[in-house]
Amino acid sequence: MEYLAENCNVLSAEGLAYRLTRGEPFPRRSVVLMFDGGYADLLYTAQDVLRRLSLPAVAFVPTAHLLERRPRWYDELEDLLIAHRVTGQCELIVDHDVLRLSLHSSRDRFAAYTRLVSLLSRKSPLHQQDVLQQITRALSPDEGEADSHAVLDAQQLKRMDEGGDMCIGSSTHHHVDPDTLPPWERLQEIARNKEVLEEILGRSIPFFSCPFWAIHDPPFESMALLWKLGFSFAFCNTPGSMTLYTKS
Repeated sequence: MEYLAENCNVLSAEGLAYRLTRGEPFPRRSVVLMFDGGYADLLYTAQDVLRRLSLPAVAFVPTAHLLERRPRWYDELEDLLIAHRVTGQCELIVDHDVLRLSLHSSRDRFAAYTRLVSLLSRKSPLHQQDVLQQITRALSPDEGEADSHAVLDAQQLKRMDEGGDMCIGSSTHHHVDPDTLPPWERLQEIARNKEVLEEILGRSIPFFSCPFWAIHDPPFESMALLWKLGFSFAFCNTPGSMTLYTKS
């Protein structure tokens, strides 16, 4: 962050939107800081650093865990496979196919975690929980030194928003890839996230980002849905140049 503050033009999300909307050129070495996931260290660590360096940022926050107060599926998966240091072989049933995972070494466990994150990011929350339960039954992991994975609660989110350093953006309710879901469930995931954030913060949320758009380009149908729900801008993680959609 110190390097960026000294060497780059750090724009806010609003500043980015302003320049894109009006077709104004960007200063050299322009960057926008974006945080994904909505973890509590945004409030207790990141915001302090941003404030000290006078840097703006935007945080895209899933909302299911603001309400349920339980670990996210990929954090549970990390604890099961990596923190608990399970060993051996694990067989899972995913979409009626048998998936065999080797967990004999640390390298095996990280490879299995990466493979399952890629696979489960395209599944519904029910499918994700089913696979996690299968792993728990198959491995019976002992308690290990797991990370806390602490996520923001509603009051912390409000405090962070009121601080003025971190703009809050929308994600999906359960932090899943909406484009792999049926149309009704896709609408529910995005609309519910926006509704919860706006209820907590008492204002509209204009920005959206889906973490798993790093896997593929967002389809036009999803962009049209975001426009219909009242978003002004959507961001994706795909490296390279971006496409400016009409009315984006």
